[in-house]
This record gives sequence, structure tokens and C-alpha cells, in this order.
Amino acid sequence: DALVDSEWFCPGEIHSIIPTGNKWSKRKRQIETNKFHDNTHSNSLFYMRWYEAYKIRALKQRLEQYKIDEIQSFIKQKIQKINDVVRDEEIKLRLISSVILKPDHMQSDPDFLKRKYG
Repeated sequence: DALVDSEWFCPGEIHSIIPTGNKWSKRKRQIETNKFHDNTHSNSLFYMRWYEAYKIRALKQRLEQYKIDEIQSFIKQKIQKINDVVRDEEIKLRLISSVILKPDHMQSDPDFLKRKYG
């Protein structure tokens, strides 16, 4: 047990985790070549790359238009809320002015009330 280094193996594995040997060097070379040459772009035809760029550009334009539409609808909603608040305040002011500033409407003549309601 003293000769076996348990840090080199995980439980249930029979090979080393630390990259050594031919298998790991092949993987390392393959990853480096994939990083250096992106296979999806460099090996595809020109018109395929152009079409992909066109789709990406069209998607970005649609997203920009969506953002603009969202901002415009948000502004419209806020303006509508402000208009509603202003309209409510105007109604309150008219009601208050009709009740408080013109008290003669509230204090009717007793003869008029007798004629109207009996």
C-alpha cells in the first residue's frame, strides 16, 4: 500500500488522471489545432460563412428593433399613467372647488326645498 500513490487514480479508475502518455499528447495536440483553426468556419464554404454572418446580423437588427419597441411601449404606458393621475387630480380640484369655493349651491333656500320635495 505504501508504494501505490492514491492521488494518481480516482476510485474506480485504472488509468492516471494526470496527463501522461501517448493518449494525452494526442488530445493536447488536437485541442491546440482546434483552438488555432476553428473547423466550423475555416473549412466551410464562403457562401455558408456569408449566410451565417447574414443571419447573425439580421438577428441583431431584430433584437435592436425589439428593444426600441419595448422602450416605446414603456414610455407610452408611463405617459398614460401620468395623464390618468393628472385627470384624476383635475376632477378632484373641480369637485373641491364646486363644494368649498361655492357654498351657496349646498345651502339651498328652504322654500325651494319644500316646493321640490314636498
